[in-house]
Amino acid sequence: MPKKVALLIGVSENQVQITPHSEAVNNVAAMQRVLQDPNFGGFDQVESLLNPNLETMQKAIDKVFDRCDANDLALLFFSGHCLINEEGHLYFATSITSQNDLKSTAVPASFVQMKLSASDAERQVVILDCCYSNASADSLPTKNVSTNLKKELGAKGRTILTSTTRQTSFERGVTSLSPYTQYLVEGINTGAADPDGAGLIYLRELHNYAKRKSQEIKPQVEPDIIFTEKDYDILFAVLLNQELNIDPDSEYRKIEAKYGKIVESYGRLGEIADIVTYTLNKKQKIGIAVDKDAPDILTSERDIDYTKLRDLLKAGNWQEADRETLAVILKAANRENDEYLTIEAIESFPCADLHTIDQLWIKYSAGQFGFSLQKEIWLSVGGELGQYDNATYEQFGLRVGWRDRNGVKFLRGWTKYEDLSFSLIWAPVGHLPTLASGKNMRFDQLNFWGIRSDFFSRMESCWL
Repeated sequence: MPKKVALLIGVSENQVQITPHSEAVNNVAAMQRVLQDPNFGGFDQVESLLNPNLETMQKAIDKVFDRCDANDLALLFFSGHCLINEEGHLYFATSITSQNDLKSTAVPASFVQMKLSASDAERQVVILDCCYSNASADSLPTKNVSTNLKKELGAKGRTILTSTTRQTSFERGVTSLSPYTQYLVEGINTGAADPDGAGLIYLRELHNYAKRKSQEIKPQVEPDIIFTEKDYDILFAVLLNQELNIDPDSEYRKIEAKYGKIVESYGRLGEIADIVTYTLNKKQKIGIAVDKDAPDILTSERDIDYTKLRDLLKAGNWQEADRETLAVILKAANRENDEYLTIEAIESFPCADLHTIDQLWIKYSAGQFGFSLQKEIWLSVGGELGQYDNATYEQFGLRVGWRDRNGVKFLRGWTKYEDLSFSLIWAPVGHLPTLASGKNMRFDQLNFWGIRSDFFSRMESCWL
């Protein structure tokens, strides 16, 4: 499962030649809090390193990013002094750095570039909240130097954010954080960097917010964002709404804005994924028609109690609701002991129960999840009711997010159940329910897919 991994480095203790950067440690602590919070940054692994020497910093950079897989997001945050030699090469100050001996006491940007490039992570972010200065103590007051960050640190799939592009001297701010880090954290923590309320914050949005707010305080700073590919952008944070059922109309608008933002992002890259286009269209056509105030009618022809399923859906506990859905369906079909469905059981499945289960899913997902949505998706990709066709099932699996879209076509496989997206904020339309939570109902079992087409046929007979 893709991970979000971060290494945060702060250097506030320096040799006598370099003015201490007292905000660096606080910058790391603030970033760590917001990145680790599952409701905001949602990073799976955040490691911090304070005032390291040269060897410790290099080992940490090597170790953290060497563990990343291809689909992971890798972040390096550095707050401290960034020193530039006369050739324009960039170095990161450590606790032992001497301006007259950078090669032995500071970490060169070339080392960072090499280690990040060796990492398998295809999405990488480097954030520099630095004080840039000349490496020579003698020329510091008079000689301005510059560095090409794209050349020093750039690579395909990597985005660089920097608090300023100008040579600066350290100036203690009025807060315990430097302005750029302060507003990066604020932009995520308050949602201010997500003005459309979509629940998604892209790096471009986050940087633009921090830049605008920083320049209100210090107009002389020039924060910048550097993409190595035209119009490239990275989804950085997914903001989770903890009060989903208090204002479902507001939540629905956020979901709509989310998919609009994804489509816009794909559009900048010159391509729009089929699953995104379809999801947006389906939500616009179907989601709006959901009656969120309709009473829950828990009808059953087989005396099944649907209270637990209703409560799980109402609480937004999508994975447990998915497991409970299979459990009640097996019970209604008298297949509890066998733990899988048969064509005969499907053909006689009670319509009242099918209606109850589907409407509960439709209502509490604001029209994003449900069997009736899946049936429409099945028909839209050319599927026929009660007819099995392997190619059509694979296309259906791609549309609802059950198949991996990466890699060569014949290597694409069915997603493991535990790797599904049990989130209303992020999952495609029709992603749930799956009927695949049981040990005898896995995605990769072809007989299961034959059963699913008959399941859709039964839904048609039941006017669903």
